[in-house]
Amino acid sequence: MKVKEALLVIDAQVDYLSYGKFPLWNMDKILKNIETAIRRANKNKIPVILTQHISQPDEHSKNYPFIAGTHGGEIVSEVLDLIENPVIVTKEFRNAFFQTTLDEILSDLEITNLIIIGMMTHSCVVATITSEPAQKYHISVISNCCTAMTEEIHLDGLQQIKDLGNIDIILLNEF
Repeated sequence: MKVKEALLVIDAQVDYLSYGKFPLWNMDKILKNIETAIRRANKNKIPVILTQHISQPDEHSKNYPFIAGTHGGEIVSEVLDLIENPVIVTKEFRNAFFQTTLDEILSDLEITNLIIIGMMTHSCVVATITSEPAQKYHISVISNCCTAMTEEIHLDGLQQIKDLGNIDIILLNEF
């Protein structure tokens, strides 16, 4: 079987920026690294797939991040502008495969290897790579293209990934 890669960018959204509703650690640097990873994927003709976490508005959610239809829920424009025909998978849960079209998209593209970058290392990244549909792919996580609320939480997420034993953790310069 021929190896075919895709780059999955998890939740590069405005509410995670320093001025957003849910700012993450080292976000400016991580965002630059994500942009570099996307440029490399484009150069090597590797498909880039974005996820977008959306919360549905209701009487309890006015202060929540990622509300559908708000600026904070949008994909960061610097990321979106790098992708000619963006494929965006909207999700309402941490796991990017759960109740989404992600697995179908990857299957249609005949993807064998999935490179994952993005937000909430310990949560969305871990939930995605440990999901049942993810098991059919060889997965790599680019550690310096991921982040969480604090450096400690990010490092804890990376340790969880390392402990799985079957995921490659690489640096951006290795991609």
